[in-house]
Amino acid sequence: MITRIPPVWILAAIALSQAIVGQFVMFGLPLFLREAGVGSEITAMIFLAAIPYVARFVWAPLVDHFGLKNLGHYRSWLIGSQAIVVAAVAALWMWGDPANDGMRTILMLPPLTIALGTQLVALAGMTTTLLHSEDYGRAASLQSAAAGLAGFLLGAVGLYLLGSLGWRAVVGAVFLQSALSLLLILLHELDQKTIKSTTTSVAHTFAAIFSLFRRKNLAALFIVLTVTTVGIDIGYGMKSLILSDAGLGVQQAGLWGIVVANLAGMLAALAARSLIARVDELKVLLVLGALSGVWTLGFATVLTVDTDARLAIAFIVGAVALVFAGAVVSQSLLMRLVDHRTASTEIAVFGALGGVAALLINAVASAALDRIGLPSVLLVGGTVSLAGAAVGAWIARHQRLLKVAA
Repeated sequence: MITRIPPVWILAAIALSQAIVGQFVMFGLPLFLREAGVGSEITAMIFLAAIPYVARFVWAPLVDHFGLKNLGHYRSWLIGSQAIVVAAVAALWMWGDPANDGMRTILMLPPLTIALGTQLVALAGMTTTLLHSEDYGRAASLQSAAAGLAGFLLGAVGLYLLGSLGWRAVVGAVFLQSALSLLLILLHELDQKTIKSTTTSVAHTFAAIFSLFRRKNLAALFIVLTVTTVGIDIGYGMKSLILSDAGLGVQQAGLWGIVVANLAGMLAALAARSLIARVDELKVLLVLGALSGVWTLGFATVLTVDTDARLAIAFIVGAVALVFAGAVVSQSLLMRLVDHRTASTEIAVFGALGGVAALLINAVASAALDRIGLPSVLLVGGTVSLAGAAVGAWIARHQRLLKVAA
């Protein structure tokens, strides 16, 4: 076994590998599907197949309660899930080219997304097991940065540099880095020969997870966030479809939709973090919701006149920036509302359910794309976002649910 690499860096490397595969499924695969002429109804199924990836909290208690001592409690889950990832990506390389059968490609995704979700759960558990509490912040920062770096690597290397070589070149690169990640896990002991002990039953853990929205303040925040972000969630989730339909190939869509858009999102997140230090988070959140509606409706109106690819790029970059900024603001507000005795669990479950809602919204919007056209999809999304901002303002003013701590 190799032990020279500090665990915090090993965990960050695993997070990077996992994020590259996840972002390929969500943003790279739709580009190849559209390039192959696959209809939006089939492409929309990607969002349904990705639900296990964000709904991983459902089986997270099983990961916490069961493990193999010889391999290590969480290491056994990491090895198993990463092996499935490697096998699933290899299967996509051999039989999953959308140019041959787009539906077959979609049907091959569920084992991959379930394994990716399980890996994230085990990675979080491994972090708390291996590291001291004073290192948690550093680990979280490195893993978050790894997720951001994954987008740049996928967009700049996977799609922009290798995209012209076709499906097998891109998927082969994803497979290679996944295999290296599995090797990294196998070569390091991590929590080997340890088993986590817990006094909480699996049933009790499940009950705690699903009781989250009995508290009115969190339920109100969830509704406001879900509704106000419909417009930009469509722009963020469907960016590959929108850019592809605007005439951009795999390479250019990867460059603008992932690399440039993510850079704009990171800058917007920094600006939002600075802003909420001086302005109430709820006010900022409602303003961002209104901007989301205006931005989406404006683009829908312009698109009916001009379908220039530059407009699609502008919309996507702006939508991603608003998504990143909204995530910072909503996370800050959520931290103020949760029960601080169980804050980490509540924040994780809240985020996962929000992700499920976003995937369902994008599945419906994508399925309708070829039938009613992008302007109509965005018109509905922008209208819902503006209505959500108005409802949020009313809740904040008259019921004050979003200002009352749990």
